[in-house]
Amino acid sequence: MRRVRLQFILAGMFLLAARASADSRSVLSRGLDEAERGDCLAAEADLRKAVSQDPRLVAAHTAIGVCESRSGHPERATTAFEAVARLQPQAWQSWNNLGANYVALGRSDAATGVFRKAIAINPNAVSAWFNLGSSLLHSGEKLEAFRALDHAQQIDPNDAQITEAWLGVANALATEAGNAIDKGEYAAAFTMLSAIDRPLGKTASWNNLIGYTDLKLKKPEDARRYLETALQIEPDNENYLLDVGDFLASYHAYDEAAKFFEIGARRMPHSAPVRFGLAISYMLQDRTSQAITLLEQLHVEFPAWEPVIRAL
Repeated sequence: MRRVRLQFILAGMFLLAARASADSRSVLSRGLDEAERGDCLAAEADLRKAVSQDPRLVAAHTAIGVCESRSGHPERATTAFEAVARLQPQAWQSWNNLGANYVALGRSDAATGVFRKAIAINPNAVSAWFNLGSSLLHSGEKLEAFRALDHAQQIDPNDAQITEAWLGVANALATEAGNAIDKGEYAAAFTMLSAIDRPLGKTASWNNLIGYTDLKLKKPEDARRYLETALQIEPDNENYLLDVGDFLASYHAYDEAAKFFEIGARRMPHSAPVRFGLAISYMLQDRTSQAITLLEQLHVEFPAWEPVIRAL
């Protein structure tokens, strides 16, 4: 998600042109017309002339910045956008345009502060929220970037570009949370997974990840609910079944674990891990002969499988 959305102050330019001095009015109007048509080469000449006659012309500065940006010269647009922000500090679009210009220049840290100014002026400025998410992502702050995009998506849930970016960062955070779990960083994983509940909370993978995290964080009631939800969504997922079995064994629900693995073994008769889980459940219940029978069958099929050897 590297695009930013410029919210140019084009509306009202002609009203501003009418307020200009008589000398600069015609050249400003002509320059704005040219900018609207996309003829930036002609527009910039007229607009810079208008600004030289009256440096307070917000419309001219904005159009110059827009033209420079569209022409691929963001470094030349900066002066114009900074002038607009000075002249109209209470217009959220002024800060939004300046921030987008900073992003284009690779100045993500400066852009973040500017977008926050735009949002402080207008908390419902969806473009500023989207752009803030983009700048935070450029800075490597993935979690905060998602939170900004989440605000944007709630304001305008029908915007396809925002929703695509929102889901993309949410999935990236889910992957990062999975990596954190592998490293034993369960609190960090929980923070990330909790943040992305809204886009991913109905998926099996999210429920499994947060359930396993809750298990490690000693929150058994939440862990069981999420792990079982994951399995309900994908009942044939071997890993989800094993995680629920793990949970039951961890909390000494041996009878329940055995019944659970028996159902799993009937559903997935060729799954060696599920059959092994059932054998361990039988061991924990002191059903030794049944455990040995299962383990011997597994040993014949997988003679080098160390866990089976140790269990036998």
